[in-house]
Amino acid sequence: MDKQIKQRLEYLRGELRAERLSYDELAELQSLASYIAPDDVELLEAAGIPEFSETTRMKLILDVTFETHGVPVEDLKANLEGIAKHAAGEGLITGDSEAEVKTWEAKVVQIYP
Repeated sequence: MDKQIKQRLEYLRGELRAERLSYDELAELQSLASYIAPDDVELLEAAGIPEFSETTRMKLILDVTFETHGVPVEDLKANLEGIAKHAAGEGLITGDSEAEVKTWEAKVVQIYP
């Protein structure tokens, strides 16, 4: 974790304990929630993160550069979207676990150089 972020979290902890955390600082704490240690109940609770959540959201980023060799870009986009559909349909997103996918979305965009 970045030293500045750690110091900022500790400052916010102090403000929280002193009961003078401003609305702006609370919003800042919420924006830094991903940097809070999973066992730091004090800051997680203040940031509005449930202690024992059964739901989590994740994002997979797959960055691909193609040499198209004449293949239409729309076909390549469809192939990438097909990867997500295949993974969801075959249970590959959760693997061999008890986890359940509640929702998923695939979006393929072309990035221009």
